[in-house]
Amino acid sequence: MALSPRTKLGPYEILSVAGSGGMGVVYKARDTRLDRIVALKVLPEALVRDPARRQRLEQEARAVSSLSHPHICTLHDVGHQEGIDYLVMEYLEGETLAARLHQGPLPLDQALRHAMEIAGALDAAHRRGLVHRDLKPGNIMLTPVGAKLLDFGLAKAVQDVPAETTEQDATAAPTATRKPATRSGVIMGTPAYMSPEQATGKPVDARSDIFSFGLILYEMLTGQRAFGGDSEAQALAAMLRDTPPPVRRLRAEIPADVERVIQRCLPKDPASRYPDASALLADLRACEARRLAGSVPRRGMLRWVVILPVAAVVLAAVAFSIWTWQRAARERQARQALPEIARLVESEQAVGAFRLALQVEPLLRNDPEFDKLWRNVAVPLSLSSDPPGVEVQFKAYDQPGSEWNRLGITPLENVRVPVGQLRWKLARDGYETVELAANPGRLPPSVKLVPLGQAPPGMVRVPGGVYGYRATRPIELADFWLDRFEVTNREFKVFVDRGGYRERAYWKQPFSKDGRTLTFDEAMSLFRDATGRPGPSTWELGTYPEGQADFPVSGASWYEASAYAEFAGKTLPTFYHWFRAAGADDPFSGILPLSNFGGQGPAQAGSTEGLSPWGNRDMAGNVKEWVWNAAGSRRYSLGGAWSDPTYLFTGPDAVDPFDRSPVQGFRCARYDTPPAAETFGSIEKVFRDYSKLTPVGDAIFAAYRSLHTYDPQPLETRSESPTEESEYWREEHINYAAAYGGERVPATLFIPKNTAPPYQAVLYFPPGSALRLHSIRDAGTRQFAFLVRSGRAVLFPGYKGTYERRLPPGTGGANAERDLTIEWSKDIGRSLDYLESRPDIDKTRLAFYGLSMGAVMGPIVGAVEPRLRTLVLVGGGLSSGEEPPEVDPFNFAPHVRIPVLMINGSHDFLFPPETSQDPMFRLFQSPVNAKRHYVFDGGHVPPRMQEVARETLDWLDQYLGPVRLGGSQ
Repeated sequence: MALSPRTKLGPYEILSVAGSGGMGVVYKARDTRLDRIVALKVLPEALVRDPARRQRLEQEARAVSSLSHPHICTLHDVGHQEGIDYLVMEYLEGETLAARLHQGPLPLDQALRHAMEIAGALDAAHRRGLVHRDLKPGNIMLTPVGAKLLDFGLAKAVQDVPAETTEQDATAAPTATRKPATRSGVIMGTPAYMSPEQATGKPVDARSDIFSFGLILYEMLTGQRAFGGDSEAQALAAMLRDTPPPVRRLRAEIPADVERVIQRCLPKDPASRYPDASALLADLRACEARRLAGSVPRRGMLRWVVILPVAAVVLAAVAFSIWTWQRAARERQARQALPEIARLVESEQAVGAFRLALQVEPLLRNDPEFDKLWRNVAVPLSLSSDPPGVEVQFKAYDQPGSEWNRLGITPLENVRVPVGQLRWKLARDGYETVELAANPGRLPPSVKLVPLGQAPPGMVRVPGGVYGYRATRPIELADFWLDRFEVTNREFKVFVDRGGYRERAYWKQPFSKDGRTLTFDEAMSLFRDATGRPGPSTWELGTYPEGQADFPVSGASWYEASAYAEFAGKTLPTFYHWFRAAGADDPFSGILPLSNFGGQGPAQAGSTEGLSPWGNRDMAGNVKEWVWNAAGSRRYSLGGAWSDPTYLFTGPDAVDPFDRSPVQGFRCARYDTPPAAETFGSIEKVFRDYSKLTPVGDAIFAAYRSLHTYDPQPLETRSESPTEESEYWREEHINYAAAYGGERVPATLFIPKNTAPPYQAVLYFPPGSALRLHSIRDAGTRQFAFLVRSGRAVLFPGYKGTYERRLPPGTGGANAERDLTIEWSKDIGRSLDYLESRPDIDKTRLAFYGLSMGAVMGPIVGAVEPRLRTLVLVGGGLSSGEEPPEVDPFNFAPHVRIPVLMINGSHDFLFPPETSQDPMFRLFQSPVNAKRHYVFDGGHVPPRMQEVARETLDWLDQYLGPVRLGGSQ
């Protein structure tokens, strides 16, 4: 049945029908949570029960969700309600290319611009291994910000055919979910825009989309289809048989090089076409560059400048006027990209937003609206290298198949880069290429490259530094080498074949089992494969399973791993060196979804895309990896295995060193500088065990609490700059007196435009990036903008040690940490004083919203500040190590009795659920029905802010009261 206006699917309210087609009906709808217009696509009633149609709808969701490009329609959400499957996508204003073509051919400049945009979108899809298969004018929307590619319902992956693919469908590539949805011989798509191989049911790849693209560009330039006919059958026959008329015969103004592009798109033989959209896009850009160069006036036109100086002045004035007018026109066109940049930011597509913003930045620099978006898109980065002159490139961490983006040549000083987790590539001729994975704030200030041939084969250089994992004591580590991949069966077989199990010199550690020391022969009798030959437990007849040469060796004990390392001239890494390389303390890492967890067995070395900070692969999942250190009579085995839950990546596991289960593997380290003896010592305590601790009593807590109080004093509020305006709020930049040292607290108050005073107000405390950024304006508003758009005022102070109030490098230690935390607490109190001083703020409806570092402050804030009605803590938890008791959240949480919402990731490296999040939540003394712990599927940082926005706004509506948009509170 058709959905009527006002009908709701989940939080989406139907407004009207926007269109329909073979793959579904599209409705214009309103997202009631974020108050935005969206496009909602559902299957028609007659097809709701068709499994194939439902599968294609799911396929489209998965295909689109893997893409991030400014000219591909963005997927927001998927859902199912009462038998209805639906996709929620961005709502696009404009018309389809099909509708536009009814008016005739496009102007040349417009056609080329849209062609480059479509080719760029196809390039993004092809780099992800996706073929669209239904490219046609009806699936291209022309919007104010350019062309948008729609409808991936028939998209098909063309890489990585799974091993279980049957012989019958082996010629058909798997879908984006690696489950075959269509088979070779089944014709899918729109006949008028199919390639010959698609029309005849043959396998297709990226070159099929190239053919369809050529047909579309032909039609955009000429106003007619390349292959005509009175019916689809006649058009198909013409396409398989005929050559279309040259475009310049139909439209003489078309440049010859553009005609050649079309001709290279349309050969019947795929091998004669462009191999992919990347090459096509490069040629289109070259055509456009030559066209623009050809429009420059020739010298002869300036001859009168010499003859008539007065005319020269006139011409100069005219030229300046034309230049000014053209620049203003370009600025207006560039400004049309701002909504698209904002949408990409909102949908967590930082690199896509950055690339689009970079295109318009030269024209919109210093534009207030653009500057606000730019601060949410990019952060400053300075990077040097040894040697200098290294080319730096980056891409989104979670899109390893996307194209690299060139940043520049080192040294780089205050260049802008996208926010979020990125992959980095640093390359220079004559040196080993370095691959890194890091949030810009965690990238080292300088990177050292190794000359070709000087790195140990197959190893990655990991920089040293002071390092301590969780509750372990920090230790100074020198630079070291670590295997890029886990040791493979092929490599271990060399050890076996060369008598590794007979040569006593490799077995240097005493064999201790069940309290006694075994002889060499006794130990060797335990290290046998399934057929009794020397070797890992997973082998047979002294060798690995067929086809498993490049898979990690598994079923090896700690002793066997140590002997192999000795044979290879290396050693097992220590606990500290392994965790330093793995980046398991990086709260922003996205390694888990790209690693081999929850599988049926180990994956081939390097076949997954989980990349550690310094370029090592497979450190999360696949096989567990032995390290040197003991815990009593056991040895640590780190990283988790293919059969483990993901939290074991950061949950150190100590097992019997004789354990030879199929999950046990290893990799090796090499130290140019011998590590300190303490790095090899036994490690008994990794996490702070809160189950064995008791918070301080009331009397001691009262003494701690008193440290956070201050004497009343005037605020002396001053305005720093004029009020700034944006679409959704006004920004007031002010400062007021701090409670200590004669200092002042700078702050920005965001006042919503969609409601009237008195406003509910939320005090915001930022994440740890605030300690590194130079200005509060660099922080952007992405993390809390939804609060202001919901109708609530947000106060964002510059706390001591953050932004303009940063501390000098090297400031640290337990006492400094204690003092800084107390100053933060007082800054919070003074910020609440400021809010209470304003008549337009409702003093009875104040909330605290802390993110990461701010969420860690939550228990202290809630225990010492009675003016707050509720806390929202995103990405917080109790520390794994010791804290000064005067500022230890463990001592403050039991004194929090107001409503608390905790929002955390299930795979948070920094604050693991079992050892950090859950203990904090249990300590809060809020009523049982007034505290909630919402856990999303992800790491420290939410993958989508919409999820946080939904939970937070529902919570604030409950405990502050709903906001009446457009009216008073």
